[in-house]
Amino acid sequence: MPNAIAWRTVCTELKENDVLIIIECLKTFKIGKSQAIFCTLCALPTPHLMCYKILNCRCTLCKQTAPYAKCPRRAQKVVYLDRKVASLFELGEHVARAIPPHSHNLTPAQKDFAKQICMEAARIHTAMLLHFGLRPSQLPALQKVQNVVCYYRRTKLGGNDTTAAIVEAVQRLAFNGGEEEHDPFTFGWDVDREGKLVVGNGSDEKSFLVGFSTKALLHQASRDPSTFIFHVDATYKTNQVSYPVFVVGITDIARKVPLLALLVTSQQQECHYAKAFAAIRWIYSKVLGEQFRVAYVMGTLMLPPKVIDRLKGLAHELLDSVIRNIYDLRYSKSADSFTLACTATKQRWLADPLLQSFH
Repeated sequence: MPNAIAWRTVCTELKENDVLIIIECLKTFKIGKSQAIFCTLCALPTPHLMCYKILNCRCTLCKQTAPYAKCPRRAQKVVYLDRKVASLFELGEHVARAIPPHSHNLTPAQKDFAKQICMEAARIHTAMLLHFGLRPSQLPALQKVQNVVCYYRRTKLGGNDTTAAIVEAVQRLAFNGGEEEHDPFTFGWDVDREGKLVVGNGSDEKSFLVGFSTKALLHQASRDPSTFIFHVDATYKTNQVSYPVFVVGITDIARKVPLLALLVTSQQQECHYAKAFAAIRWIYSKVLGEQFRVAYVMGTLMLPPKVIDRLKGLAHELLDSVIRNIYDLRYSKSADSFTLACTATKQRWLADPLLQSFH
């Protein structure tokens, strides 16, 4: 039989928070083993569990002193799960006794605070500084806070950070026609040989495009076309990776904008717009059983920043003239009218000496 390890007692049956304070004063460590077993230390007659962890030294100073040897220092933390108390034991000595400076670990209170505000639009690291009245040197490392928040969001709130998890979630909710009126579903344009949605990783070769909607939302467009305007816009602040989100809706005579669908894409190029509009047309025909037709197309004119900078040096009369010419080009009803308006605009700008440099 193996010999029993002679652990030295550091503390016994203290509150777990007090034991964490003692561990915070020790050198940095790495958890080598952690598991729950039946308690063998208590004298209680009823069976109960305890969780023990083996803490191995991970001090950089010990590693520098003996780069090819493992530091013999170990610690054992035992938590009695029923009574919420813990004991701490140690074994061996550090290769180097000096304790180098290291970042603080999160306390249970700090972990609970980070979990509470992880869904809010707040900087958790800075909010923790103000909430607990800490100095910047007392804050845990940003990476440690991010690890706690990401793990909680992924395991408890349904947040998915891996491509495989996102692909599985999107394909699981893909439209099949059997959904109820208010059941959400996903849709897209590219499918594989098995008929499943192709969900890219966001690169140029494998772009990401996924739409979200319900039958009830799409049925809002089943009305007289003369009573509403089909509206498509984009926003950029709804996700952490800043993917553009196409907001598809209608503007009715009551100046309300009922939502029809949302499409998330990784890029904003012509091919992505084409696939997005094709996906909208496909899902509309599948749900409503009729073709999606657009009579007139009108876009919102946004003057480029370079044009605005060039307009700053013009007189007020010339400024109005240039903007009027740009709007004439923008509201052309056909390719022929656009060509005529473009030729006339160039002639006006070339005829005026002050606009020749602008042209």
